[in-house]
Formats: sequence, structure tokens, C-alpha cells
Amino acid sequence: MILDDGISKNSDGKYDFDYSHDLEYDFIHLCDDSCGLKTSGDLTYFYAYRFNPEADENEVKEFRKRFKNSYNDASFFYKDEVFDFVELGMLRMDKYKKLTDFNIVFMADFGTDHDISVMSLLDSLMLEYTNGDWINVKLVKATYDDIKFDRDKAKKALMKTDKYRNEKKAEDAIRDIEILFETNKRNGKLFKMKNYMPVVARCGFYDFLKFDTEEHREVFESLANGSEALICDDFITSGSTVKEIERYLHSINPDVNMTVFVLVDQLREY
Repeated sequence: MILDDGISKNSDGKYDFDYSHDLEYDFIHLCDDSCGLKTSGDLTYFYAYRFNPEADENEVKEFRKRFKNSYNDASFFYKDEVFDFVELGMLRMDKYKKLTDFNIVFMADFGTDHDISVMSLLDSLMLEYTNGDWINVKLVKATYDDIKFDRDKAKKALMKTDKYRNEKKAEDAIRDIEILFETNKRNGKLFKMKNYMPVVARCGFYDFLKFDTEEHREVFESLANGSEALICDDFITSGSTVKEIERYLHSINPDVNMTVFVLVDQLREY
């Protein structure tokens, strides 16, 4: 099938981008502003484009596969046009909510062996448009999984108070706290530990955490202090990575607002 406008496949097997006119069966309509919002739980999804439901399903699958992994391959795309396509999508997001308002930014997935991909292009462009802390998803997972409760520091703090000056009382309290810490961490509810700490230690609960590296501590502090987080993805499939980021982030900071930027929506519920 040969299409002529919008995002379509031409007779040479290359993909054309035309912002002047949309045809009924183009993969994605470009001259129409087809961006929009979806919500799921506490997440708001902003999508810059969406696939045309009337387009040929096999052609869409082929386009999606190639687009994810080889945007600069001259056999399939015109590089400048793909750059413009991604940048325009981000500018549509910026009209909805300023990209400079986000103080935490995630890339949802770099699960490709290709050095050059749409996600790497999206990554480089987002770095230019946002001012927030740029945090790698794998680093967030490692930081959270490796957090430990500093029992010795907490015990010393308790023993400075009249109620827990007795070492046995302090030790019993710390033992109970350790069990709750591991349970809440495993259940993704680390922030609730504040509720179980003795009053003297609640406001400084985060002071009683141990991290494997200074980098992990810095990541945790960024997550704990952030108010607006942006999660970026090219296409949403199962949404499992986004949900995992949400779980880790809300466990550390339940008050953070999260927005998901999706380059191309697949016309499905998230």
C-alpha cells in the first residue's frame, strides 16, 4: 500500500512526513492537532500524537518497530523530519504544561540495543527543554532496593530521650521499627514509616536511612523533595515500567505529582 501524506510509506519503502495534508489512511495525522489527555489512577498521560485507527494494522506495526530503533536510517526515515516530529510533540506538551515546571524527569525505557533510537532522540531533546533532575529508572530501582534502616543511629537518638534512655526499651523499639521498615519497603509504602517512628524521630526519619553510595542518597533526596515528575515514553504498551516508577516514587514521596509524556498513543486504555 502506497500512501502520500501525513506519516506514510512511499513507493521506495521510506516514510514521508507531511504537515500540510492528512489522508484517511495515514498512520498518524500530522496537520491535525491530535494530542490529548488520559488518566489512570493518580497518573495523567499526555499524548502528542495517536495512531489512526483506520490505518493498516500491519503497516502500523512495521512503522512502530522501525521508528523505535532506527529513526536515522536513511532507508526508512528522513532524519530531520523525525527530529521535527519528536520536537513538535514535546512543544505540544509544553502548551499543556510547561516542561520547565518539572523538577524530576524519567525516561521510561531504554530497552534497545540501538545507540540511535527515538528514545535517545527524545532523551536529548528533553534535556534541552527541562530543568529538572534527570534520573535513570534503573538507578531509582537500585536506590530503593538498597535502602537500609540505620538502627545504630536511630537507637542513639532514642536513648537521648527520657522515655528510651533505658537501653532495653530502646532496643525493643528499634527491633519493632526494623520489622515495620522491611514490611513497608517490600509493600512500596516506605513513606508510612514516619507514622511508626517515636515522636522524637518522626520529623527526621529520612536521617535514619543508609544508602550504598552517595549517588543513591542524592537520588533519594531528589525524589523525596520533588513536587512535579515527568515520565517520558515513545509508545505505551503494557505500561508496566511507568507503573513501577509510580510505585517507587510514591513510596518515597506520596505528594509528588506525576505526568506521563507519550509520543504516540495507541488508542487503548492504560
